[in-house]
Amino acid sequence: MLQGTRVSTGSRDEIAARAQTVSRETGASSPADQGTVMRQLMPSLRGRADGKLVAEVVGSLLGRTS
Repeated sequence: MLQGTRVSTGSRDEIAARAQTVSRETGASSPADQGTVMRQLMPSLRGRADGKLVAEVVGSLLGRTS
């Protein structure tokens, strides 16, 4: 794997911060809004963070369980 192509181990915090910003901007507040947040968030993280991790963080932020 190339160095610097993914966000570092501490990236969960960066993803969460960005997801919170997008959630506020879009008015997202429930698990049903996860797609809206992901569509806005992924372009800025593509190639830098794993989509599964982003989905996990966004789901957690929006209150999805499991």
